[in-house]
Amino acid sequence: MAAAMCDDIPDSGGQRFDLDVTAGGRESLLFDYLDGLIYERDVRGVLPVDNSATVGRTDEGGWQVAASARGVALDTIEARDLKAVTYSEMDLSETDDGWRAYVVFDV
Repeated sequence: MAAAMCDDIPDSGGQRFDLDVTAGGRESLLFDYLDGLIYERDVRGVLPVDNSATVGRTDEGGWQVAASARGVALDTIEARDLKAVTYSEMDLSETDDGWRAYVVFDV
């Protein structure tokens, strides 16, 4: 997401924030997580970078992500607008090398 919005991401600056999301399925978890990052961007006025996330199952059989990101102030960088994440072309699949996510953003 950050790479879609900004060509040059600063190596430092900004404060970390936490984001916890729960959903019934993996694809919906990815969608809700990315949507949450867009929300935090809008509310905090930051570009979420240096993301860290741990994904696991809930006791009820759903999925959860405990994540954090470093928020770089948007007024300190040159960034393009990104409106939303789309669900229609999203692909989340396991490969021999790990997980692969394909996401399309509305710009």
